[in-house]
Amino acid sequence: MKKLVMIFAFVASMGIGLNAGNLSDEEFDELVNDCLDNENKDSCQRLIDNDSLVSVDKCKDSNSCFYTAKVYYIAENYHQAVPYCKKDCETFNGSSSCFNLALMYENGKGIRQDYAKAKAYYEKGCNLNNAEACVNLGGLYFEGQGVRQNKSTAKKYAGKACDLGDQDGCNNYKILNEQGIQ
Repeated sequence: MKKLVMIFAFVASMGIGLNAGNLSDEEFDELVNDCLDNENKDSCQRLIDNDSLVSVDKCKDSNSCFYTAKVYYIAENYHQAVPYCKKDCETFNGSSSCFNLALMYENGKGIRQDYAKAKAYYEKGCNLNNAEACVNLGGLYFEGQGVRQNKSTAKKYAGKACDLGDQDGCNNYKILNEQGIQ
């Protein structure tokens, strides 16, 4: 139980769960833990249904925007996650939110599919040293999705992801290197 209380205090300080609503503190703590740590869609949806999350205009820092977006994203309410990701990426330089936003644009989740915007947000995330953003940006260049296909550029981003410790980036870099891509 101590773990849940500590998680609740940490999450509450990020602007999530400031209002437990009709839930007991214990039930609320369990939902937050199950939603964010276990990525349980039903627990996240219960937090949403209980009005436990801050509005986008009240997320005043990267953590509150990111974790609120994460609750919506896990609950597969992608359209509701988008404005939180945008605010975190554009206002607070939240690299994970830039990555998530790019992923939503690339896959058309909660927003109209747009490879050019996906590229822009992957680029920003990669520039903020988000390895996953670098991997996926390299993937756009490798496939030629929303950009002119350029395997050398794909290799460059795979290399950066590898330098940041991402195994997929290292694997992609190795494959492109074996193919003789300069």
